[in-house]
Amino acid sequence: MAEKKPAVTSSMRVAVKAKEQEKPTAARKKPTVSSRSMSVSIGGARRTPTAKKKERIPLLMSEARVLLPFAAAMVVLFFAILFIRPRPTVSPQVSDAILVTIDAGMSATQVSARLFEAGVVDDGAALLAYIVQEGVATQLQSGSFVMHRQMEFADVVGIITRGTTSMTVTVSPAFTIKRIETLLTQRFGPEAGRFEQAVNDLVHAYRLGFGEGWLLSGTYEVNSGKAAEDLARQMYEAMLDQVRRHLGSRLLSTYSIEELLIIASLIQAETQDPLEMAAISAVIHNRLAIDEPLGIDASTRYELDDWHSPIPAIALETQSPYNTRRKKGLPPTGISVPSPQAVEAAFFPEARDDLFYLHGLDGQIHFAHTYDEHRQNIREYR
Repeated sequence: MAEKKPAVTSSMRVAVKAKEQEKPTAARKKPTVSSRSMSVSIGGARRTPTAKKKERIPLLMSEARVLLPFAAAMVVLFFAILFIRPRPTVSPQVSDAILVTIDAGMSATQVSARLFEAGVVDDGAALLAYIVQEGVATQLQSGSFVMHRQMEFADVVGIITRGTTSMTVTVSPAFTIKRIETLLTQRFGPEAGRFEQAVNDLVHAYRLGFGEGWLLSGTYEVNSGKAAEDLARQMYEAMLDQVRRHLGSRLLSTYSIEELLIIASLIQAETQDPLEMAAISAVIHNRLAIDEPLGIDASTRYELDDWHSPIPAIALETQSPYNTRRKKGLPPTGISVPSPQAVEAAFFPEARDDLFYLHGLDGQIHFAHTYDEHRQNIREYR
């Protein structure tokens, strides 16, 4: 927690927004390009040949025969440079994900028709024939699935049927999407970025504001053949179930669900002790209410993608979206995978008016209402 003394006024009450609005910059005036300015003149002015130059025509023709292949090669090279571009890499934020819901009790015929209507496959009858041929008509699962347009039948069936082999995956609290990616690569060896893309597909399909923070920690049974997609879907659905339990929170009149999930991820990054979470949540909410920077360095560590090295001084001085020492309000996304206890604490903070806390060398957490009290705690416990 930063040690900047807050300027507290009793009349201040600030509603927190998930993302800061930036002032739109004035559009630059597009320059007018005339056909004349686009033209290219090759060669110089035409000269009238003299009798003396006519005597050199055989020599010039001989030179031309030598230079023509070179000139042709240069023309080809020019157009190659002009028109042949390196193929751009696909941004991980680009997704054609489609959300498809298969209701309980639907037949293979109905499932095939729904997938065709959604644009997942281009031939519903052919998909049905494939399902029957593979003998999986009785293994179709109900639920909501994230798919893509024009998928291969084998990939579709792999998603909507129960896997033949499964494995248990435990995602610890405070893991990031990147760390989960590493975990899955070590366990299953999927393609790099597969889990991150699966999360991005969820964001696109469900129209979420972000992915980091929308996944709940826990232990999951996943299909080993599609571990990344299966785990991302299960973690998201588990978070939805957790959120539904807390819809009675009075804070939902002030915050959005996504803002509270960002707070849950901050709480998780600040402590792994569930007994401390509700009190830390109170401090975060209290500082937000008076428009005081949160001073949570974990968000800067997330931005730097470095959770162990000392934070460079320049990073703490830079006005960046995740530097909560300088920027007021919440970071634009979550910064870790919260636990169920952290989510509950974000929705239901403890009733206390403290504005500071620190973890002392005595292994305890110490709270303070004023800056002077906080400085005293630093002297005693650090």
